[in-house]
Amino acid sequence: MRISHPFRILAAVLGASICLSCQSTSGKSSGPTILISEPELRSTVDAMATTFSGRIQIEVMRLSTETSETGVRHRLLFMKKRTITAIETASDHPKALTSYFDLWSLAYQLELFLEHLKDDKKSLESMTVMDGAADELIVLYKSVRMEFQKTAKGFLPADSYDEVVASVKKYVESFAISGAGGTMTRIDFSETVVGSVLSPVLNMTMSPFHALEGVGKGGDAAKDIVAVTEQFVRVAERLPEHLGWEMEGLLMDVRRDADEILASIDEKQDSIQGTLKEVQASLATVDRIAERAEVITSSVEQTTTTLDSAAGSIESLLNTYKDTMMTLYPPKTPEERAAEAAEKATAPQKESKPFDINEYTATLAELTTASVELQGLLVEVRSTLEGDSLERVVEGASKVTAVALAESTRSLDDIIDNATRRIIMILLVAFGLAVVFLILSRWVIRRKTE
Repeated sequence: MRISHPFRILAAVLGASICLSCQSTSGKSSGPTILISEPELRSTVDAMATTFSGRIQIEVMRLSTETSETGVRHRLLFMKKRTITAIETASDHPKALTSYFDLWSLAYQLELFLEHLKDDKKSLESMTVMDGAADELIVLYKSVRMEFQKTAKGFLPADSYDEVVASVKKYVESFAISGAGGTMTRIDFSETVVGSVLSPVLNMTMSPFHALEGVGKGGDAAKDIVAVTEQFVRVAERLPEHLGWEMEGLLMDVRRDADEILASIDEKQDSIQGTLKEVQASLATVDRIAERAEVITSSVEQTTTTLDSAAGSIESLLNTYKDTMMTLYPPKTPEERAAEAAEKATAPQKESKPFDINEYTATLAELTTASVELQGLLVEVRSTLEGDSLERVVEGASKVTAVALAESTRSLDDIIDNATRRIIMILLVAFGLAVVFLILSRWVIRRKTE
């Protein structure tokens, strides 16, 4: 399923329609009006596209390929939560453009998905839970459309609302058929390092694919292939650096905490030789460090999983493209090359040379090499994660704390021994003094009686 991404152009047209409608009906309509400049509109829609539409689009695409009932329910729950959030935001801010476009975007995505369900009967037959899921989506879609209309009527003139919505809907339908303007569907991985590293590839031009439809079969398409290849190779080269920064930053927190607790233990040992209570507090701090290390490890593993998924998608894309090109433009036989050379010698030179996949074998080889390097890098990252770097830090802190505990215990034993010896000595002295006092007192009494 191919889902277009028309929201930015849609929003620009919708914003222009809103402004024109507001201007043309000022003084005639009793409803409120809103005027917004084009830069403000574009800024608002860009923010919406990166924070909302991309996620919903990914979920719709995943939902269409889900095969388990649990998976379908999970995706539906996610989409419902996003819908409720958008509706609540629209209710709090009825004139907020972001809320308006959020609801419109979600409604449009669900509409596309429902159309996909109706067209793809094979998917429906293979998914026994899809009928119920589709029903839930329809209910969800209707509620979103109602909220969309309610929100839109909050700032559109009443007498132009139907006209604006109809024109926008017509434009959306025509745009969905014509395609997304020659660019790939934008997938947002901004929450991980993938966002900064793989974005050039995920946003690369689609003009080479248009060559398959009979458009631009000349040198321009070939240049695009080379450009895409160079982008992918640069991405593969930058991944070790970015991943190195990511992992080092995560490990630095654990190392810093471990250093602090070790320094604290050393300070206590130097000053008062430590007590059992203080060392137990140190042990609790080490436990917290270990728990934090587990969270950091989980975060890095999640990043690696996302990289695996992205790399697999890119590799699949490249393989599909390569196989398709080889099918449409199979290697030519020596006889065909000779005939073509003879024809070129007599025919006038063309401005753009024909597209020949054989002339770009090296380019496709670079694609394959880059993909292999990326997979190798992911294996290396996973090996690093499976190492014991974090465990060594925590284990070292635990060992030092254990030593401190043993030393403090010995110190307490020494204190008790010293105290006991002193008490015994004091008691002995007191007992001796008591005996002497008793002897002296009896001697004094005896002298008095004499």
